[in-house]
Amino acid sequence: MRLIKVLLCILMLTACSNKNIYDKYADAYKASGEYQSYTNKTAASIIIDNADYQYDINNVLYYENGELSLYSVNLYNGDTYGDCKINVQDNKIYYDCAGSIKYYEDFDQDTANMNDLYFTKDEYDQAEEKDGKLYFTMSKDYCIKIIEQSIMQISDLKSYENKMIISIEDGKLISQQFELTFDADSYDANYQGSYKYTSNYENINNTTNERLNDTSLYVDINSIVNDKTLDEVKQILIDEQGYQINDQGLYVCDFNGNESYIFDFDNKQFTYVYGLNSYTYNWKSMIGTYDKCVYNYETQEEKGICSEDDLDKIEEARVNYFTELAFCKITEMPKE
Repeated sequence: MRLIKVLLCILMLTACSNKNIYDKYADAYKASGEYQSYTNKTAASIIIDNADYQYDINNVLYYENGELSLYSVNLYNGDTYGDCKINVQDNKIYYDCAGSIKYYEDFDQDTANMNDLYFTKDEYDQAEEKDGKLYFTMSKDYCIKIIEQSIMQISDLKSYENKMIISIEDGKLISQQFELTFDADSYDANYQGSYKYTSNYENINNTTNERLNDTSLYVDINSIVNDKTLDEVKQILIDEQGYQINDQGLYVCDFNGNESYIFDFDNKQFTYVYGLNSYTYNWKSMIGTYDKCVYNYETQEEKGICSEDDLDKIEEARVNYFTELAFCKITEMPKE
């Protein structure tokens, strides 16, 4: 009986300790959203060992009193394919991406505390505190979520190892690091790879946002005149946006062998391909599809089997479609 009591006490102390550790993280995460200003440097690296694939993102974000500027460089296998400067100021968001027109649109989202890897108390298995840092071993469901949000849809996560490291100063989050290695099946193929993410807050309450001094070169996305013919749009896609016509007559822009945009003008359909997954938006019917999920933007109804993640991916395809139109200086597809 005494042994049972001792074991119960140990279990209770461990549970209490884990809860206190998570509470420290949650409170620090919330407190970091109260920074008046900061510089946030984030980096993510995705490596697929058996597919000659490495994708890197490097961001520097300057935040000051509700406004921010973001400098983002994306690399695929060492080559730059995405280079964007994004500014949020005066309730507008301005886009300046290499090789594209500069444009802006209204923006009223709360920009504070933009760390993407926030997790709940149900998304980790173990926690400990040592050397002034918080260490978490994340759950299988959390690892699946990160893989599917950042890399690809998977049918089976066969094995994985991970660690989340949190640093806190004065009760506020100052850095977060996540490392994950995995062996997963994605439909008929198997992949082994890794995902690494770091986020560091610097110059807290001592950062000046990099504001735009001259916005006259930016085009209001809502005021772009739709005066182009369909043939003119197709020619812009080829001459200015790097699209090519394949054997099926589809207009394809292949960024890096793993991400591409496809215009199917015969069927009025835009497809966003990321990894092994394809998400579509039909600009005539206003219907988006992904796997077994169908969403009608006109009636705001969903059919089939739709998760929140599925709906997010469909919306991403729709946003990419309208972004491509913006680069053609139109807001809607010309009628034939």
